[in-house]
Amino acid sequence: MLKNFSSENRERIYDAAKNNTKKNEKGLTVIDKDDPWRKYSAPKLELKREYNYS
Repeated sequence: MLKNFSSENRERIYDAAKNNTKKNEKGLTVIDKDDPWRKYSAPKLELKREYNYS
């Protein structure tokens, strides 16, 4: 269902994302300093070593 929707509406989805993306004067994508997304930190994952390289 989602696959069909995204296939049928690819251009509309792209246009919506493009219009909601802020860019600076050089055309680079930027995030405002006060954007709540900047305060998010992903959970840290601990990786286990499964191999001994000695």
